[in-house]
Amino acid sequence: MESRRLSAALLLPALLLQSTVLFAQTLKPYLQSLTDHSVWVSWRTTTGTESTVIWGDAPDALNNTATGDLHTFSAQYLWHRVKISGLQPNTPYYYQVKTGAETSPVFRFRTYQNPATATGHIRVLVVGDTQHPVTAQRTFQAAKEKMIEKYGPVLEDQVHLILKQGDNVDAGVLSQYTSMHFDPLSNLSGNIPTMTVVGNHEYYQNSDLSYYFPHFEFNDPDLLYNGIAGTNDEHYYAFRVGSVLFCMLNSNEWWASQTQWLTNVVNTAGNDPSVKWIFGTAHHPLRCENWVSDGSAYIRDQIVPVLRASEKTAMYTSGHSHMYARGSNRDSAVWEIISGGGGPIQNWNENP
Repeated sequence: MESRRLSAALLLPALLLQSTVLFAQTLKPYLQSLTDHSVWVSWRTTTGTESTVIWGDAPDALNNTATGDLHTFSAQYLWHRVKISGLQPNTPYYYQVKTGAETSPVFRFRTYQNPATATGHIRVLVVGDTQHPVTAQRTFQAAKEKMIEKYGPVLEDQVHLILKQGDNVDAGVLSQYTSMHFDPLSNLSGNIPTMTVVGNHEYYQNSDLSYYFPHFEFNDPDLLYNGIAGTNDEHYYAFRVGSVLFCMLNSNEWWASQTQWLTNVVNTAGNDPSVKWIFGTAHHPLRCENWVSDGSAYIRDQIVPVLRASEKTAMYTSGHSHMYARGSNRDSAVWEIISGGGGPIQNWNENP
């Protein structure tokens, strides 16, 4: 009998420990809207309202604390967001996110160079249409392995941005933002910032995009190029990575206000000697040989001509078509890239 009591006494703490492990939250930080002096850190929990980031210039010296707020999407989908400010350009920092008793591992990121004095390479991982959990996981695992092979294990010192081309989900429901965007990206998102545009699938079952925009921080004045904001809030925006200017567009909305905003941004950048290159990004391509109907007349006839008007424009990138393609017009030096290969591949001769 004594032996049985002892076994039960030993078993009870084991069960309690197992229960704790099973129900512990895994905090997965997501960096976004990085500048040369600030960054936003976000993460999801199912419980707990604390939004705290502890950070510093060494992994064993997290001596600073930043707090933020959260957006409650549902009772078990709490989205935490914290801004860290007062950072130095081109400097590595370490951080850990905290909600209640739960903490993440320590992550590392590097701020951007001061745009006025930036030099060297800008490396960007461009991915579109990760609207399937299996292909999304496979895509970002393969991308990480290839980047480590090319640039070494400390990727945040070599790769500056993850650029998502829209259709981050198959339907705009909360569970898919987790399974198709944030979770597959979590092997990179704690170290390298991600910026996105809206695809057509984000509108499905969520036409007002109320599950999309609260996840992101695209209207931060510290982020916006020259403070130029559009009249349609975060649907389109422009930001700097060193000497490169990224113009992020919503190709689902054929707004004259968006075209005018882009004209203003491109004209301003044309007179800005610190901007060396301009990249345009939206979900829809201007043309697609594999699936002709995927091309957008709005992008082709209104957006791309504005981009081409500047000699600084180097590239227009898009997704929508589940393939990789590149090319340019014979009368233009602007490259056109389709990078929708994050989704199930649409092979040649398999589409109408």
